[in-house]
Amino acid sequence: MRNSFYKNYIILFFIVFTIFTGYIPAEETATEEIKYEIAKYSNKIFYEGNNNLVKKEIDFLTRKKINFKAQTSFNIPVKLNPDENVIQKVEDILIDIESFNEIPYYSKRTGRTTTLFKDISILTDYNGENGNRIIVARVTISPFKPATMIFEIIKDNNFIMFKAYNIDKVKYWVLPIVDEKKMVIVFAGELDKNIFNCYGLGIADTGSFFILRKAIEEEFNSRTEAIINWFHSLLKIKLGGK
Repeated sequence: MRNSFYKNYIILFFIVFTIFTGYIPAEETATEEIKYEIAKYSNKIFYEGNNNLVKKEIDFLTRKKINFKAQTSFNIPVKLNPDENVIQKVEDILIDIESFNEIPYYSKRTGRTTTLFKDISILTDYNGENGNRIIVARVTISPFKPATMIFEIIKDNNFIMFKAYNIDKVKYWVLPIVDEKKMVIVFAGELDKNIFNCYGLGIADTGSFFILRKAIEEEFNSRTEAIINWFHSLLKIKLGGK
């Protein structure tokens, strides 16, 4: 799976959606499959599903003190064989954390293409007491310093939710800009007949950090947009046969 994963150009959430500002209007494909927003804060929520777990997470995150917010929603037509497990296929993508090292990133500022992440390494991978899959990984998004994050997978027959948060401070060079558990990403997907409906939300609280604010915002805004587009394209390839 991993080799084929590398060949596909695509999105995360989240994930890692992270520190974001500067409003980007909702963007759509020709078939209006995808929309997203990267903003300092907005009360608008794209989620239109009825899953109580997702609603609870949205309510919890939007009640927290946050400086930055990003969200996306899109739907993927599923064109798999009847015996293929859609939720398992999505889980295989989400838990392949180390493969995120291969996500390409084009910088408008430098005009160069590099990898979005680097040196991602899994520290532990296990099932928690409630049966949820839990992965602890060391993650680096240049120019930010490495940080340890926890990734958790919750699923049933037609639903999957991916949640990630930092357990280290996130630093820009030597400056700490996000405290522990202040950067949180949620990605949820639900299968409705032959449509996989997706929603992602990321928030971060940078406190009163103002030094190099503009540079930090530019770095995260462009990377957040790249992640969303990458993951959306990946799911279209894996589930829609594109």
